[in-house]
Amino acid sequence: MCCCFRSTGFGALCKSYKKFTANDQYIELYNTRIKAQRDEASRLDDALEKGLEQGRKETNLENAMVMLSKGFDAQDIRDITGLTIEEIDMLK
Repeated sequence: MCCCFRSTGFGALCKSYKKFTANDQYIELYNTRIKAQRDEASRLDDALEKGLEQGRKETNLENAMVMLSKGFDAQDIRDITGLTIEEIDMLK
C-alpha cells in the first residue's frame, strides 16, 4: 500500500475496495444495482417528458379556445398552436 494512503486514513478504504473488486458476486450485485438505478431514472425522465407534452397540448387547446372566441381563423390557430384543423373544429 502506498504511504500516502496510510497518512491520510484512506488505508481502510483501499482495503475495502480491493476486497470488493476481487469478489465477482459483489461486482455483479453492484452492476445490477447501477442498471436498476439507470432504468428508474430513464422511466422518470420518460414520465416527466410525457407530462410536459400533455401540459403543452392542454395549453394549446386552451389558447385555441380563446382564439376561437376572439374570431381567429382555424388556419391561423393551427399555425400558432400546432393543433390540427380537426382538433380545432372539435373545440367549436
